[in-house]
Amino acid sequence: MHKTSIQELDFADDEVRKLYYREDLIFEVTEAISRAMKEKNVNKKELSRLTGISESRITRLLRGDLNARLTTIAAILHALDSKLLFILIPVKKCGRILA
Repeated sequence: MHKTSIQELDFADDEVRKLYYREDLIFEVTEAISRAMKEKNVNKKELSRLTGISESRITRLLRGDLNARLTTIAAILHALDSKLLFILIPVKKCGRILA
């Protein structure tokens, strides 16, 4: 069986684990925002108008290319009339690849 690139990572290496955690969080947040935009029928241009954040910044954020501040995420959530909930689960209990 062929391993995926995630399966090939050396999670014993702390730097690799840090990178994985960072990228996983970026993915989860951007996907949640994208889902809310779709559900509310709000495109990037409209979100830009509602938040005062440039459309190019929103595009970069949604691609995961922008390390956004929590205040930026809060402004987007406010514009989408949405709340982002976080649940902290020990890695060993969540069934993720790091377990």
